[in-house]
Amino acid sequence: MRPEFRSIVAIATLAALTAACADPQTRLKDARACLQKRDLPCAELNLKTYLKRYDHDARDTALLAIILTQERKHLEAIDMHKKATDLGVADPQLFANYATSLEATGDIPGAITWNRKALELDPTLVDVAATTARQLNQTGHTAEAVSVLTNFDAVQTAHGQPAHFAALITTLSSSLTPAAPTAPDPSLP
Repeated sequence: MRPEFRSIVAIATLAALTAACADPQTRLKDARACLQKRDLPCAELNLKTYLKRYDHDARDTALLAIILTQERKHLEAIDMHKKATDLGVADPQLFANYATSLEATGDIPGAITWNRKALELDPTLVDVAATTARQLNQTGHTAEAVSVLTNFDAVQTAHGQPAHFAALITTLSSSLTPAAPTAPDPSLP
């Protein structure tokens, strides 16, 4: 084969390989393979490439949002979470990760809102119940924190599971009950 034809064949082969790598469906397949290996940066890159072409793919937008939260890229994650919810995704893990990113950026009221939405969809998420109660207690809403934990334990016991937060509920509840007045100590001036 003449050298100029070899160059043309090499360029055509390289162009075909580049096109295959840029094919959105290939990128989606690669993203899933990356997730199987727990390679989040690889999954992120492939999903971003895929979503450039299929920007209304709600499920994979949600997946990218969760990946960005897990990578602690919270500002970028928040944008993807908004987009996924705007596209109609209603998933407790999406909502819980959205709350994580909102809390990381200082939006505690927003985090509480999205954690509550996650618990509405799946009231068995122990970590979300605990986080929501912590956030409520830290913002001075201890009674609401107790309510979240009590509701979680009610679901647990209704399913034959032991209460998870009984001790914490007792501790938080005691802080809500005003202490009974005590007699003054006569030894103090």
